[in-house]
Amino acid sequence: MSILKAVTLISRTARAAPLRSACYASGLKRLTTAWPRCYSDHSKTSEPSPAKPETVATKAQAQVADGVVHIALSLPSVGQTQFTLLPGLSLGHLIRDIKDEDDEVSVVKATGKDGIALAQSTLLQQALVQPFSLQVNDTVHSFSPVTAWPKPGSQDASALIDRLAMSVQVLEAEQHRRQQLRDLLAQTQAELEPMEAARVACEASANAAARRQAWLGFAWLGFGFGFLGRLTWVDYSWDLMEPVTYFVGLTANLCVFAYYLLTQRDHSMEVRRERIELDKFHSVASKHNLDVELYNKLKAQMASYKSQLRQ
Repeated sequence: MSILKAVTLISRTARAAPLRSACYASGLKRLTTAWPRCYSDHSKTSEPSPAKPETVATKAQAQVADGVVHIALSLPSVGQTQFTLLPGLSLGHLIRDIKDEDDEVSVVKATGKDGIALAQSTLLQQALVQPFSLQVNDTVHSFSPVTAWPKPGSQDASALIDRLAMSVQVLEAEQHRRQQLRDLLAQTQAELEPMEAARVACEASANAAARRQAWLGFAWLGFGFGFLGRLTWVDYSWDLMEPVTYFVGLTANLCVFAYYLLTQRDHSMEVRRERIELDKFHSVASKHNLDVELYNKLKAQMASYKSQLRQ
């Protein structure tokens, strides 16, 4: 009887073993498939999403006075600031003025109707005739349409302002040009000061050399006159010296004609003096390290600057 009970118990245990292994396998499969999903969900929820900066919306008003539009904006560090919008200006001019007025302004964005961004080339006259928003950093300024904007031809203020602005720009450009000419003139004069002293010294040496050669020429002519006179009246007679003096005069004429062929200038005391001075000036200038070409160039530039300033 006991043997029969043992056989029955063993058979029941064998039938239950596959069932337990199947349950164990199915449970392990559910655990392995659910674990990555739970881990991924946990990783997603653990990383905080970056918060977007909140913008503050304010209403601004544009006022029309004397043919121009005035708007007031609250800037981060400067505070309430008024800007004047002249006819013909674009959004780019306004954006640059806002950034120049306050260094803490980093974002300036203009949007029109339905939140469409406006390009910087858009004229302010076209932007303000519709609902218009201007974002300065985190503050959005909303403007109502400007219905009283002066139309072209309705008033002479806009044309007068345009002419005045053009005149001011022309005057500023002219003053800037004249200031540049003054600076260049002062720089050229500073470069010419040491060269001017060397030039004066070279001219003095050249003039002295020309005077010496002139006196030497006079002495040579006097010596020739005395020598021929002695040969004519003391040593020999006129009959013998007459052809000699003729050939001496002809030789002098040949020398003068050769001088003309070489220099292409008539031989005269003034021309000869200028040539001697010029040759001596260049020879002395090389000794004084004076760049004659640079000196002449600087003198021409200075004369040009003075002529332009006189205009």
